[in-house]
Amino acid sequence: MKEKGRLESGLVNKMIKKKEKGMSILEAIVASVIVGIGFIGIFQMVGYAVNSIDVSSERSKAGHLAGMIAEGVLGYKDTIVGVSEDDEKALVYEQGKAYMPTELDRKACAKFVQFYANLDFEESEDTESTDACGSDTKLNNIKTSIVTDKCSEDDKDPLYKKDEASIWGGKSAASNQLLKWGAILNQDQLIKCKTEKDTKSIKMFEMCRWSANKCAYTNNNIFDDRMYVGRIQFNLNDGKKRRFLYFQADYEPKFQTRGAEE
Repeated sequence: MKEKGRLESGLVNKMIKKKEKGMSILEAIVASVIVGIGFIGIFQMVGYAVNSIDVSSERSKAGHLAGMIAEGVLGYKDTIVGVSEDDEKALVYEQGKAYMPTELDRKACAKFVQFYANLDFEESEDTESTDACGSDTKLNNIKTSIVTDKCSEDDKDPLYKKDEASIWGGKSAASNQLLKWGAILNQDQLIKCKTEKDTKSIKMFEMCRWSANKCAYTNNNIFDDRMYVGRIQFNLNDGKKRRFLYFQADYEPKFQTRGAEE
């Protein structure tokens, strides 16, 4: 009886093993396709994530850079453009405006914001004449406001000081600041430039209500003598992403005098 039981058990095991034929080629191919589709999706997600991180990083840098430039404008708004430390001691002030004592035409020296706002406008009867004063000849290189509409192919200048001397060579803080901003934006430093649609600009607009003030723009909502509004604009990622910053850069209050009868 025991022998018979062993034979029957062996026959059953052989029958089970015959039914277990393993994985077919078709099943293996289907499994491979499913795994491949999964890996393709993962690779696409990784590529999208890397690109998204890059775009987000550039937008963050653009926001910080715009804030830095705006703070620089506000910090230097009362600086007389082109005036060195020695020139500043010789300035003559008349009715709130600064003049160099040796200039024959006696044109008023411009403050930082006023000088930058007038860069894009030629001197005419409709705009107030303001010049850079002093001995800072580096300002001769600054003809227009900073606008970059193409990617740079030039070597990048270092942005900070070497040893104890400023690499920009300007004798006034205002000109060094403008030259530094120009290098950052025109040479594609800190922010990438993918195509010519990636533009960068720093603009300043002078506005007033009364035409007698000779402003570049007339705005009936301005009740100060004149107001300066700055605009910083960065177009990123082939021009698809934009970063704007508008801010009040400076203003000149309007003073009213009372007559004797009042």
